[in-house]
Formats: sequence, structure tokens, C-alpha cells
Amino acid sequence: MMMYSVEIAATVAVVSSVAVTADQQRKQKNQSRDAYNASLRDRYVMVRGATEPRQFVLGRQRVSGPIAFLGSTGAHREKLCMVVLMAAHQIDGFERYYIGDEVATVDGAGNVIALQRTDEFAISTAAATVTITAEPASGTVSAEAVYGSTAVPLTVTAVSGTSISVAGATAGTVGTLVITYQPASNPWMQQATGMDLQASGVLDSSGNCTIALAGEPVVDSVRAVLSNNQTGQDYQATDVLANVSITGATAFVSGLSGAMAGYPVHITYRTEASSASVPRMRIRAYTGAPGQAADAALMAAFPGIWTGLHTLTDTAALVVECDYDPDAFPGGLPNISAVLRGALLFDPRDGATRWSENPALMCRYVATHPLLGMQPGSAVADANIAAQATVCDEVSAYVLSGRVHTRPRYTAGLVVKAGARPADYLNDLCDAMAGEWVVVDGQLRLRAGAPVTPLQTLDASWLADGEITVQGHAALAASFNAVTGKFIDEDRHYRELDYPAVRSATYIDDDRAELPREMSLPAVPFSGQAQQVAAVRMRRQRWGRRLSLPCNMRAFAVEPFDVLQVQLDRFGLAGQQFEVLDAQWTPGGIIRLELQETDASIWALGSSFAAADPQPRPTLPSPWYVPSVQGLAAYSGTAELQTQADGTVVSTLRITWTPIADRYVVESGGGVEVRYGLATEPESTWRTVRAPEATGTVRVADVYDGRMYLIKARAYSAMAKGPWSATLLHAVVGKQAPPSNVASFAASVSKGRAVWSWAVPVDADWDVIEIRATNADWGGASAPLFRGRASQWAEVVTVAGTLTRYARHVDTTGNVSGATATAVATVLAGDLVQDGATTYTWIAYANSSDGSSGFTTGAWSGQTYLGVATNKTSATEGTNPADYTWSLIKGEQGDPGTPGGTLVYKNTVAGPVTYSTIG
Repeated sequence: MMMYSVEIAATVAVVSSVAVTADQQRKQKNQSRDAYNASLRDRYVMVRGATEPRQFVLGRQRVSGPIAFLGSTGAHREKLCMVVLMAAHQIDGFERYYIGDEVATVDGAGNVIALQRTDEFAISTAAATVTITAEPASGTVSAEAVYGSTAVPLTVTAVSGTSISVAGATAGTVGTLVITYQPASNPWMQQATGMDLQASGVLDSSGNCTIALAGEPVVDSVRAVLSNNQTGQDYQATDVLANVSITGATAFVSGLSGAMAGYPVHITYRTEASSASVPRMRIRAYTGAPGQAADAALMAAFPGIWTGLHTLTDTAALVVECDYDPDAFPGGLPNISAVLRGALLFDPRDGATRWSENPALMCRYVATHPLLGMQPGSAVADANIAAQATVCDEVSAYVLSGRVHTRPRYTAGLVVKAGARPADYLNDLCDAMAGEWVVVDGQLRLRAGAPVTPLQTLDASWLADGEITVQGHAALAASFNAVTGKFIDEDRHYRELDYPAVRSATYIDDDRAELPREMSLPAVPFSGQAQQVAAVRMRRQRWGRRLSLPCNMRAFAVEPFDVLQVQLDRFGLAGQQFEVLDAQWTPGGIIRLELQETDASIWALGSSFAAADPQPRPTLPSPWYVPSVQGLAAYSGTAELQTQADGTVVSTLRITWTPIADRYVVESGGGVEVRYGLATEPESTWRTVRAPEATGTVRVADVYDGRMYLIKARAYSAMAKGPWSATLLHAVVGKQAPPSNVASFAASVSKGRAVWSWAVPVDADWDVIEIRATNADWGGASAPLFRGRASQWAEVVTVAGTLTRYARHVDTTGNVSGATATAVATVLAGDLVQDGATTYTWIAYANSSDGSSGFTTGAWSGQTYLGVATNKTSATEGTNPADYTWSLIKGEQGDPGTPGGTLVYKNTVAGPVTYSTIG
């Protein structure tokens, strides 16, 4: 009798499946490649170094490489030559070249003759006018409208500066308008020396002459000057040009006065040859094909250094020549890169070796290359490689923003460095096809992301004695429901960019939170494919049950990636498909199979996610009923303001709902989840807030005044989530009440200052007070006399008179007081003296009480009145009697006294003492 030990893993148990564990281990190993991953964006940057690793280019990629040779030549060493190694193998060909980040147009001789720029715009009308990023060269503008995989040429109806008008698109259909042009300013080209040619003739007695030119002039390039032999005067070219006609390479001058016979006529013009630009750069490409010859120009420029042996066989390279020009190369050497079709790959389906973007064939190349995987051909299961390559080549229709892209299901492009772990590159290439790789019986086997037809049915007759483990779900700790990352965008010049985030609303609901995962896809060149891979990885990681089964010899032929139908009634399994993750022999002779439930919908093209599995899952419990949220309401405005610790007042949004009585919602593990966001933004940008145990309200502060918000809510329990409520639209109202009016606004004047004071308001959101010279522009752009948080402000005054000042408070929202406070200060002349200033006292004499008679500031000479002026800022006495205060110092003549009396006086307070004898 067969005995089983059965373990059922709960959906919330932390039991890692083999697939999840393998994925995590692989990602942990890949962390050691951080430096390489960070260098992906620099793969098309030239480098100079003696120990650069060899570079292998798979698929179509934009790359540069190490400079293997650098030398200068020419009479003045004005020409720089370099050899840039692009790949350490033969490639299929070069497609386009880049100088910096712009596409270069190269003629058949390798001359860089123009830069090509592409600007893109949305278009949904039959005609449109757009503004491009640079003024185009004449005759270089072309346009097309791209609708999915169809490109429709358009008519360029007008070009004016950077404004381009086009017609011929399909009205009502959204597409991409692609404008291609050459910028008029091209730093990589210089105009030919002597581009303006000249020819002369002499007028005959009829005022005519015929002048032979070196070639047919370019339209609008002709200029004509008539010289006056007697005065040397040159007539304006436009005046004489009317008398010039051109036929082929001949200029005819006619209609001038016969009196001008003998006068010379000078013609200036340009021909196509003379006006042609001279390239400053030349690029010659070598694919590394067998039998290619060494570069003849390098051999001539560097005899004995670059010889006929330098054929660059099995090495793709660019030979670049640059002419010295500080305008073209202000920062030194330009960066040269190219888009190329890389290595030639062996295809076991037909035995041919050719270029391909097939990731399965690239895996074979990496595994067997003598500088990479170093495995013999027998170490690869070619039949498996051929089958997976066919899966990758399956023609598929990717739909991106309404555009259909018909292309192979999976393509790849990757730059591989010698010396790095080949397993890392196999991981990247398998990521590109949403697949995996494994070594079975010493052979590499692949699994591309597509449904697999079940080979056998696993039933009870397969089982051996041993423990059976059933896991209902992937462990929550290993789950993710949102994927972001980078890829190499073939539509954006192979830059490393973020692909659009892939999120599953269903999984997010199941997990009650967004669980992000970063997934870089360096081998994926197409945005749609990157999103497909991310979606497949997400679905496969979460899908279905995991089984660990002890099996007998019926499982002998089973290998990883096989798909089995499982018929085990006691576990509720009735023909569901399971993929073999691993098959291992145990010491007791039992084959233990690790299986994961699978379904064709996992590999479905697109990024949509089903709300439920397509087949019943009898081992999972039904979710508990959770009631819906009723009575959802929102409030904002003055009553909902909150004052923060620093005194700042912010608007909040209070969201309420009818209290929920359901015990599973109000008990531990339950609550209400509220989502809110701007009505103009997608829901992916909304925020979530939870009210544990269904408290009847939540308050959020990260809202903007005057903006419209959408709000919805749902209840949840520890086991399930209820339906979302109807969405509520609410306009957030901020603070509307103005701050208090300024109280106790007054002024005092002293010592050169007018001190304005006021009562500090009690408003919690008071910010500053503004004091202005006029009652206008409150809270406006013009600067007030004073703006700040204080109870008084001292204003320096320099002129006597009356000052009127106006004041209002401003709150943290920017509202100002409803009324203006006014205060007046009267400034006297004596109020203008400021503390700390040096002052002087003036002394003067006069014979009248107003100082008008006999006024003097010199020594006293018998005057009867003394004048004193104090707090003067100048040491020199003033001559205006009105500045002084006058006092009588000498009365009527009295009786004679005893001779010898002495009068002591000073001319100034600080002056010397003077004595005078009064007798």
C-alpha cells in the first residue's frame, strides 16, 4: 500500500517555490554586474585604453569602442586619424553613423556631408504646422505620418524658419508625424576657400558687354558692380544687376549708357562646385570580412606604421579622419558611434550562418564561442535551440498606443564583453524572450516564453512514497505587482530608457498595496516587447499552485520545461497543466518533480491581466463577503485647515463615510481603503490611505487649493476586499478668511528715526506685516518699505516734515487684511540727529535781538548780543542769524569802576580761552 505525507502550504505562508528561489538567486548574482549595467548607457562612447576587453555585438546595436590607433599627419599635423574597434568579430554591416548624438550622412567616399535630425509630433488631422528644433537646410525637409506599421509620405507645403507645414495625412486617425531634415548649421562641414568667383568685362560704346564665367552660377548668387573710371565710384549691385542676364556660363550686360564706354563691370557669383562644402571628417567602415584589404589612406599617411598586414580581418572597425578646426571640435575629439548588424549566428534549423536578431540563436553563440562560453557544439541541444528559435520568430502584432507593430515575437540585441560571466549574458538573452535556460545531461536547453503542449498526463500511478507539498500561491515576500526598468530603445537611437511601467490592478488589489520590482532588460530593443516580458514575468511568478511530488520511474523521461497534465483528484486537480521546474533523483531512487501550474494566458501577447484564473482552483478558499462603502463625502475649506508646528496653515481634505458594522471589517485586520488623486491625472498616480478598523473618517493634507480631486473607497477584511464605491468629485477649497486688521499702529520720532509700532496679531497663520508708502498693491510684486514678523520697525528719516505710512497683515496663504491701518509721524529739524553722530555748538555776536545787526562769528568786539546754536553737524559756524538763539550780554554804560577788570570768553565751546581787559 502506498503511503503519502501531504503538506498543504497556506497562501500566506512563506514557502519559496523553486522558480521563485531560482529567480531570486539569479538576480542576486546579477548584482555583481552593477558596474556593467551602469555602463550600458556608455556602450557607444569611445574609450582610450590598452587593456579594454574584446567586444561582441549581437543583433542590431549602437556601439563604439576602444581607439586602437591614433596619429596625426599633414604638413602641419592638421589631420588626425584614428581606428575605432567596434567588434572583435566579423559583422554583417554598418547601418548609420553618429557624431555625438546626431545621425551623420556619409557619401560613397566616406565624407561626412551632413547631419540628419528627426523630430516627432502627434498628428490626427490631414494637415499640420509644427515647430522643429533647428532651422533646416534648403531642400532637406521631408515628412511622413506613421500609423502603426504603415508610413505615409506627406507633402511639405511650407518651410519658414523652424516652422514646417505638411499635408496629406489621414484625418481622424492618430499617428506620429516624423519630420526629417538637415540642420542649416553643420559644424562638420566648412565652406570651400574662394567660394565667390569673379569675372570682369568692359562696356562698349553701346553700354553693353559679354562676360564668360567659369561655370553656370547658382541661382541668386550673382552680384554686379559697375566702376566709374573717372571718379572711382562703385554703383550699388542692385542697381546694375537689373542690367545683367545669365545664360548658361555667360553673363550679358546691356542697357547702360554709351557714355560709360570703357567702364569695367565686375561679376561675382557661385557655382555648384565653388559653393560646395568641404567635409571636416571622413569615415571608412570595415566589417572584418575575410579578404578585406588594409586601409590605403592610412598606409599612405603612416608608411611603415600602418602596413598591408593591418587588414582588420575578423574585426569590425571604423577609420576616422578629422581635419583640425576649433569650431568643429571645440571639446576635442568627437564621439563616433554606429548602428551595426552584429555577429553572424549559426542556425541549426537549416545549418546556415547569417545575421539574426533571434535571442535563442544568440544564446547558442554565447555558449559555444571560444572567448565566451567556450563549450563545444555537442554541449548545446540543437533540436531544442531550433524549436525555441522558431517560437521567437513567430510573427506577432504588438499594439502600442493604438499603433500595430508587426514583428517577430521576440528579438534581442546585446553587447557582450569577453571576461564577463557567460551565464549573465544568457540570463539577459533569456529575459528578452521571457524564457529560461538550463543544462540537462550536459546540454544547454532553452525555454522561450510561449505556451507548450502537454506531453503526458501525471496521475496517481506516477506517485512514489514520500512527502507531497502543495503551495497555493507564491510567497507574498517574493510577490510583485508592478514592474519598472530600462531597455535599449531601437526607436530612440538605442538609448537606455525606461519602458512604460507594467502594473496589474488585480494583483494590487489582491496584495492591498503596490509591490514594485525593478527589472532591467538590456537585451530588449523594443518597448512593446519589454512590457510583454515584464507582464509574463509577473504573471508566471504569481500564477497557480506549486507541487513537489515524489515519483517513480514513470517520471524518468521528464525534463525541465516539459508541461504535464496533472490528474490527482484528491488534491482537486483535474487535468490542469503544470510546468516542470526541476527533476531530481533522491538517494532512495525516487524522482522528485517540482511543478508550477501554468496556463496559455500567462504568455498571452499584451499586458492585460484577467480578474480570475481561467480554470477553477478548488484548493483555494472562496473570499469572504465584504460590504461596500456607503455615504462617501469630502470636506475642505476654512473649517478643515490645520496649523503645523511652525505655525504654517495648510489645507486638508476630510473624507468620511457611513460607519460600517461588519465585524470582519471593524475587527483587527480590516478597515477602509481610500484612494484619491487629481481628476486630471491617471489613477496610477493616485495615493492610497487606510483607516484601520474602519474609523469613519480620514484626513489628507497633500492636496492643492482649487484643484479637482476624484475619491473612492472600499472596505477590506483580513481575507478579502470589497467593491469600490462610486467615485466622488470634490474641489478643494483653501483658506478664504483674511487675517486680522493691524491694530495700535502708531509712530514716534527721535534721533533721526521714525519708529512705527503695532500690536502683534493672535492669528495662528499670521505670516508678516507689510508697511507701504502708499495704500496700494497689497501682497503684490512691488517691494514694501517693510515686510517681516516684528512688533515695530525703525525708519531712518533725513528730511523734516510729515510721514504717512500704511500697514496690513499677510497670512501664510497670501491673504491680506481687509482694511488698511494708517499712522502719521511729524519730523522736526531737531529730530533728524541720530545717536552716535558728532555735533557742534556755534557762537556768534550781534547788536540786535534777532542777530541781523552787526552779525559776526569771529572774536567778540563789543557786540551786545550773544547767539548760540547747538547740535550742528558741521564744525563751521553758519552765517544765518536765524540758526541762533540770541541773549543780551551788554547793558547801558554804568559808573566807572576800578581799572584792571578782565573779561574771559571763548569764541567756541571747544576753542581756546580768550582774555580781554576791560578798562
